[in-house]
Amino acid sequence: MKDSTDLKKAGLKATLPRLKILGILEDAKTRHMTAEDVYKAMLAAGEEVGLATVYRVLTQFESAGLVMRHNFEGGRAVFEMNQATTTTTWCVSSAPRCSSSMIRPSKSASARWQRRPAS
Repeated sequence: MKDSTDLKKAGLKATLPRLKILGILEDAKTRHMTAEDVYKAMLAAGEEVGLATVYRVLTQFESAGLVMRHNFEGGRAVFEMNQATTTTTWCVSSAPRCSSSMIRPSKSASARWQRRPAS
């Protein structure tokens, strides 16, 4: 979704900080990131952005439905891409250990379901 058209579809103007932050969230090796994690990744990439801008953009993404915020005790919050905009995997076996899973592609990808062995 690193495309300006996708941000516009979500009702947001495609600014450079929004595109960069969205790219960091999509390319993250960890599923959940704090605003500070995103800020540090921006600095490591040579981007000059303030921590307040990161918080503001993440809040805008949350309002637009692009990301989900999970709040924890002590005021800590982590952000992750909304499952409706990314690939989702479900266990389809009723056994305690899942033997297969279903992958539902994102809305922008193919609309058909694919079956694959669980890992």
